[in-house]
Amino acid sequence: MRTHFSIPILLVVLFLASCSSPRKLVETGNYDDAIHTLVNRLSGKKKKKAEQVAALEVAFEKAMQQDLRRASALQQEGRADNWPIIHDIHERIRRRQEKVAPLIPLHDEDGRLAEFRFVRVDDLLRESRFKAADYYYQEGLALLDLADQGDRSAARQAYYSFQQVQKYDANFQEVGALSRKARELGISQVVVRLDNDTGTPLPPGFAEEMLHFGLGDLNGPWTRYHLQTLPAGLVPDYTVRIRLTEIAVSPEVWKERHYTDEKTIEDGWEYVLDENGNVLKDSLGNDVKTTRYARVRADVVEVCQQKNLALNGWVDLYEGNSQTRLFTDRVGAEAFFEHYASTFRGDRRALSDDSRRRIGNQPIPFPPTASLLMQAATSLRPMIKHKLDHLEVS
Repeated sequence: MRTHFSIPILLVVLFLASCSSPRKLVETGNYDDAIHTLVNRLSGKKKKKAEQVAALEVAFEKAMQQDLRRASALQQEGRADNWPIIHDIHERIRRRQEKVAPLIPLHDEDGRLAEFRFVRVDDLLRESRFKAADYYYQEGLALLDLADQGDRSAARQAYYSFQQVQKYDANFQEVGALSRKARELGISQVVVRLDNDTGTPLPPGFAEEMLHFGLGDLNGPWTRYHLQTLPAGLVPDYTVRIRLTEIAVSPEVWKERHYTDEKTIEDGWEYVLDENGNVLKDSLGNDVKTTRYARVRADVVEVCQQKNLALNGWVDLYEGNSQTRLFTDRVGAEAFFEHYASTFRGDRRALSDDSRRRIGNQPIPFPPTASLLMQAATSLRPMIKHKLDHLEVS
């Protein structure tokens, strides 16, 4: 019997708990949550439960009183920075009234008409919106004065203040132009320069290859990178010097190696003979054959050409155009040239896979140092970009 009645009893308990949840929300001061729940339960219902209608009246009245008292107290303090808070309260009142308005006139199942006291929130919003915008506008102007004196941090704060103004009124005085000005003053200009301290002339196009970073990937919200020079009228806030200090080139190495490849391979087949010297037959009368193996060899002459280059340097970060170094880190890359050419005498079938790949190759001219330098620059570029991407510039 317990099994039959446990599920209905559980449903009744859950139903009663759900019915009492708005009351609990009201008792704990969560008025807007209670209003949201009750509006959803009453919407579309022909018969409005009296307890739910009454609970909605109470929640609405308490929420309105609480917000209006809070807004009035903040206004009486006379602080300009209270207006954004007051505007948020007025927005909450507007949303609350719009949520309840579709239910009005609201009669409960007993025919009683519920009472809701609405306020003229549009007038309140108009005033708080203007004064909140003006608060951020005046704050932005004060910060912009500091920015004009070279304070990039103040410029960025001014930009965010003007952005707040535009949330309230996009056309508030000349806020768009002021926002753009603050944005430009807040950007850190970073110039990246290449210094050759190796004592070796660099090939044409080397700097372009080394500095081909893709500045769009390096630029952040408040940083702009420039290669070698800045646009007219700008001065660097930071200078990054990629300082090449060493180019080490190995001798051109020519190595000759002699070795032998040997392999046991299948080399046809032959008949199996019986003890009388006749061809052996299987149970079906067929001739019995066996695989013949042979040991083959090839004598290989291998020529290996090698030439290497190491390119080393530093990434230094300076303040402006000064000699004040804020950061330094070593970077380096290598370029390798290696070429094999081989010939052989003997049986080609004996050659290993490595030997086969090199047979027929001919020695080639060693690459010039300039070519290896360009190869090293290509390898070094992503390392430098990684360093730049993690520089602490503000």
